Amino acid sequence: MNKLAQFCYHCGLPNEQGTAYPVEIAHQTQHMCCPGCQAVAESIVSMGLADYYQFREKLPEISPRDMTTDKASLVFYDHDKVQQKYVQSSTTDDSRISLIITGIVCSACTWLIESRISKLSGIHRITVNQSTNRATLEWDPNVIQLSDILAAINALGYQAQPYDRAAKEQALITQKKQYLQKLAVAGLGMMQVMMYSLGFYLDSNQEMSDSTWQLLRWVSLFISTPVVLYAASPFYLSAFKSLCNKVVNMDVPVTIAIMAAWLASVYATLVGVGEVYFDSVSMFVFFLLTGRYLQMMAIHKSGRALEERLGSQPETALHLLGNQHKRVLLEDVEAGDVLIVKPASQVPCDGLLLESSAEVNESILTGESTPVLKSKEQLIAAGSINSADTFHIKVTDRVENSTLASIIRLLQNARESKPRIQEIADRVASYFVLGILLLTTLTALYWYYTDSTMVFATVLAVLVVTCPCALSLATPVAITTAIGHLTSRAILLNRSSALFNLNQATDFVFDKTGTLTTGRFQLQSFNNHSDMTDDALLALIATIESQSEHPIATAFSEFETANFAISDVKRIAGVGLSVVINGDVFRLGNNQLLTDDAAKTQSPEIHLYLLKNDQLQAEFIVTTEIRLEAAALIRSLRERKLAIHLLSGDKSAHVAALAEKLHIPSDTVLGGVSPAEKLAYIEQLQAAGKLAVMVGDGINDSPAMAAASVSIAMTQATDITKVNADMILMRESLTLIEKAYQLSLKTRQIIKQNIVWAISYNLIGVPLAMAGLLTPWIAALGMSFSSLIVILNALRLAKK
Repeated sequence: MNKLAQFCYHCGLPNEQGTAYPVEIAHQTQHMCCPGCQAVAESIVSMGLADYYQFREKLPEISPRDMTTDKASLVFYDHDKVQQKYVQSSTTDDSRISLIITGIVCSACTWLIESRISKLSGIHRITVNQSTNRATLEWDPNVIQLSDILAAINALGYQAQPYDRAAKEQALITQKKQYLQKLAVAGLGMMQVMMYSLGFYLDSNQEMSDSTWQLLRWVSLFISTPVVLYAASPFYLSAFKSLCNKVVNMDVPVTIAIMAAWLASVYATLVGVGEVYFDSVSMFVFFLLTGRYLQMMAIHKSGRALEERLGSQPETALHLLGNQHKRVLLEDVEAGDVLIVKPASQVPCDGLLLESSAEVNESILTGESTPVLKSKEQLIAAGSINSADTFHIKVTDRVENSTLASIIRLLQNARESKPRIQEIADRVASYFVLGILLLTTLTALYWYYTDSTMVFATVLAVLVVTCPCALSLATPVAITTAIGHLTSRAILLNRSSALFNLNQATDFVFDKTGTLTTGRFQLQSFNNHSDMTDDALLALIATIESQSEHPIATAFSEFETANFAISDVKRIAGVGLSVVINGDVFRLGNNQLLTDDAAKTQSPEIHLYLLKNDQLQAEFIVTTEIRLEAAALIRSLRERKLAIHLLSGDKSAHVAALAEKLHIPSDTVLGGVSPAEKLAYIEQLQAAGKLAVMVGDGINDSPAMAAASVSIAMTQATDITKVNADMILMRESLTLIEKAYQLSLKTRQIIKQNIVWAISYNLIGVPLAMAGLLTPWIAALGMSFSSLIVILNALRLAKK
């Protein structure tokens, strides 16, 4: 290794002789000291930030106590250009970032991270969401650097880094592979050991020879060893990590139970005397790993749709500078820049319209598919779609401060906020585990002074009995079975808590368009003032509307078109369409075509007018199509004494008309509400002690759905709405909500039965074990039997 490669090009630490971690930077090969620095350097280059090395004034400052690969690698995140990608800075002394933290296994982990990190100087707030492994961090960059915070979290035994979709996906692949390998070992080991253990259980008359007994024990030891030492390793690592930080989590008693039972079995096998519990240990490990794996997959699945949705946002914009235009990165667009928005393209940033008028589809923001007319210098929000001709906008703010970004932040804040019951659980989790260990210790002390020969067997029996096997399976097995049943009924469950909460609902809140209505338009009636027959009139209107791409035009798509020679097709912005047929000028549009002010009054329906050479020919009334099952569902919910609410971003007159048809009380109906107002409405219900269910389909519903106790998304909902929903209806049928409600009730009953059984078993088993009346093998058998009852009871949910 040459002299220039004696020190790491990234952190400056010495390179060990014989090692080589090269990275090509600015067409030159540079050497790093470790895989960590190599990975960071490659990330810097891949992000186009190689100039970091050219313009940095000095190497990262690393004190002897901080000379670790971790610290050296994390310094990269303090660079300004890197922080532009991850950090949201509201003021000079307040920065905000979203972190992904791996290694969290229970609420005690979240409590540990929050309590320790919040005590660091410069930390304003840190909130850890156990269900998503995401953390929201706010700090003062003038007091503490981001790398110091990440290093502090890593020092606790967890791995933290700024949230990055690609990194998270790679971590998921690695974690999934590791869990599947451990599950395979545990599953195969459990089946084989239980098969050999059957010989012990069936030999009640002790007819089996000692040599056969010993052979079965040795075979069971051989098979269970990989299960205990390899498959169960995540529990040991988690327990060790928590103890190093002077905190106990649920994996501590699990680790003690596994190791105590296995070591006791190993000792019994070696000396040829005593009971063995290889089958119970293997089964226990397999069930716990299965539950942990299902939980992990649910967490990653619930966040993937949101990431894909955010990834579909445009990464570039068409920037106009003088008479020239070029494609630029969206993150380089500043306030005051002029952007070109082509037809059918998405508006990249909030901006003021520079043309006299334009039509945009704001369905991604409002949930309403009808294009909106914008006039000169009116704000056009990011995320809107250009429905007509090319226009220009003058950017008002950077993309991270856009209307769409604010909605997404509302969604994230609602998702990251914790209900009170979870905060309580985070605080008491460690004390609960300590109680289990204290109970075991008291048992050991009692028997030590009473009969020392009973200490080990009694303590082991208590640990096995208190292992949360049946108790831990009570909910996940029922939920897993219910998920399969719901999936077969075209209902996708994103969050298992919905099954437990849905039947407790007091209020149902519905969006209008796309939820209670199909979002499609239909012709309700028309008045023919022309000399044409009705059929000829409908053929004419269908022919004219065939020239339009407006959503309302679909109301006439069912009628056959006529063979007219159409020319001079013109779109009248915000009004309608003008065409020439056989020399006559036909104009079709809204009431802005008329001069009579009386005809321009607001109406619940959409009125279209056909003019021929400025003479009224016909009037058409178009409405949105109400879902066939809407009335039946509303009636069923009201019969259950549930309050019904209707919120919509559409005009109040349209919303009120729909509410009247569905018999929804007018005092729970609001029209023209924004996403923030929908969220505030849900929060108001929740603050009043209500348990609200939100049903919607648009991104504008997402913040409210995140705040609701239970949220349900329609099949055609946007991806952001789906990821925020607890349930997704995969078929366009509102009757699925009624089916989900019924299954929710049954699932809750099953879970209650399982929990009652598991607690009852422990209330009986623990005193018996503490009294020395329950031997370890009976405790293990009872634990297995208890788990079997829980599983069989949960499988009743799979019945059609």
